[in-house]
Amino acid sequence: MLENMQIFQVGSGAMRHATKRHQLLTANIANADTPGYVGKDLRNFTLDTSKAPIGHKATRETHLNAHEPQDRFSRLREAIKNPVYEETINGNKVSLEEEVVKATETVGNYNLANAIWTKSLSLFTFSLGQNR
Repeated sequence: MLENMQIFQVGSGAMRHATKRHQLLTANIANADTPGYVGKDLRNFTLDTSKAPIGHKATRETHLNAHEPQDRFSRLREAIKNPVYEETINGNKVSLEEEVVKATETVGNYNLANAIWTKSLSLFTFSLGQNR
């Protein structure tokens, strides 16, 4: 029953995405010394709001237009986007610093999705009158 509710689909989808991304990032870190290894990553988790029953309303100019950075790590990511080295002597293209930043961001995203799912579940059980 819960899997049909949109809020639970969003929460569990975001947690699955964060888990898969974290697996890829840890593989990148583990293979940082492997000759010729090229790191893998997933795109950020996005939510398709086109099917949302309630329309979105911007509360300020940059609210839905994404003209300003939306996360805490955007400046740090920009700083390490073009590292001094792009490829090591053995052909490896993994920057440990960048992978650690991405992994930290992914853990935060997982925790946020988990909090959304947990709070939604507690609201759901409260509405049924089964809170104790």
